[in-house]
Amino acid sequence: MLMADLVEAADEMVRNALGLSKEQAREIAGVAKDISARGDELKSLAPLERRSKLIEMLPGLEKEFVAHVEAMLDDEQPTTFENLVLQFRGAKSLAESSILAELQLTTEQQQEIAAIVAEHDSRIEEAVLGSAELGPLKFASVAGMRKKRDMELLAVLTDE
Repeated sequence: MLMADLVEAADEMVRNALGLSKEQAREIAGVAKDISARGDELKSLAPLERRSKLIEMLPGLEKEFVAHVEAMLDDEQPTTFENLVLQFRGAKSLAESSILAELQLTTEQQQEIAAIVAEHDSRIEEAVLGSAELGPLKFASVAGMRKKRDMELLAVLTDE
């Protein structure tokens, strides 16, 4: 299956899960395209400079995209969207302040979670942004890193 097919299948699953109208889906696709185009502007930069700029830009772009999507949703869709975002982020969501507060974790657990996320994010960023080559092996490698990170994060919540 081509990468475009995977992206399209994921988009369709999200549209169905949220119950998006065709107009909502079209508007969200337009926002995603506009935001993605900003990353494309960096292609002319040297690899290390491009990597640095992407690391700097990504959190803001994600927040901007989420804000745009949330503004387009009707009254019943935001909770489903929030759940989908949490699923996408995986156990890394444990590092978010709202989740930490809800779980009532100890200071030690919170520090351990922050350390695990920082360590793995650095490795994942290096794998993703360290070379220009994308492909099935790179995606499999990153998926393996995320799975390992998620297992370590979940272990913080157990007695083991």
